[in-house]
Amino acid sequence: MDSLQQFCDLLYLTIQNLARDERNLKENVICVGLLPGPKEPSGAEINNYLSPLVDELSVLFDEGVLMDVLVDGALKKERVRAALTMVACDLPAARKLCGLTAGNSNCACHKCLKQFGSLDGDMMRRDFRNFDMASWIPRTNYTHRQAAMEWYQQLNETSKSRHANLHGTKYSELLRLRYFDPVMFTVVDPMHNLYLGTAKKMMMIWRTTIKNRRLMLTNDDMKKMVAEARNIQLPVGYDSSSLIRKMTTGEIGFSHLKADEWNVWVTSMSKVLLLGKLGRQYYQHWLKFVDANILIASPSITTEDVEEAHRLLISFCSEMEGLYGAKNISINMHLQ
Repeated sequence: MDSLQQFCDLLYLTIQNLARDERNLKENVICVGLLPGPKEPSGAEINNYLSPLVDELSVLFDEGVLMDVLVDGALKKERVRAALTMVACDLPAARKLCGLTAGNSNCACHKCLKQFGSLDGDMMRRDFRNFDMASWIPRTNYTHRQAAMEWYQQLNETSKSRHANLHGTKYSELLRLRYFDPVMFTVVDPMHNLYLGTAKKMMMIWRTTIKNRRLMLTNDDMKKMVAEARNIQLPVGYDSSSLIRKMTTGEIGFSHLKADEWNVWVTSMSKVLLLGKLGRQYYQHWLKFVDANILIASPSITTEDVEEAHRLLISFCSEMEGLYGAKNISINMHLQ
């Protein structure tokens, strides 16, 4: 009997005032909703779960709650307020939570209003080229809310679909939070965007693309990388055995890697293991992505680090078309 896969997801809150090493501990995570299957819910269905949460978040911000707070060694009643300041999840979930169209839609970016038409000769692929950010028209909280309310007031599904395709915006219950900025507060999650997104895609390209009459990464290359990986000293406490085993698992390799394993591969292993296997120009191009991720994955990061990482990622993305073709440029790369 074939196994059945059913969808079940969790809505939870973390308290950003807590220290970084405390906020994600189980005892500090607040479960606010369980989305049952068997299928993944639509944006409209998710709004049904968001509605009671937004009711309580509104009270928490506007009125606050009286709590016992330790002040100078004594408990004292204080009015405490809180606000939802960040939505962090993968791209499909973020789209539904914040009232945005899908990552393969005509207006797929939640930060700008750039229109992504179809690639010439391939109506099924979006054209995500052009990394000249000066030509992108930024979204704003005002324009997003205006478009969302226009969508909400459409009289039928056909007109709603047409409006969403033009503006990339739908209604979300989160917009009832008067302080909520869907453009600023919907973050690009590095775990999904960089590691499970771009890093995974690049490996797929190398293992399926023929350059100079050979695969960019051959089966022999993969075997050599496994042997060499066993000699790499990884961060203290990290067991590399699972990652090394997965490097040759699956048809093209690197199957079922978790985000933290992709992180280790990108920042600690790929610079060594890909040397001499990828062509020189492709290797140098990849190093820009590696160096950007080393900065982004640091425990602490400065404004200068952010700017340098952004410069490296823009350069990496801008060179994608010339090296790999427009069809291999993804929405994840635009969002980087």
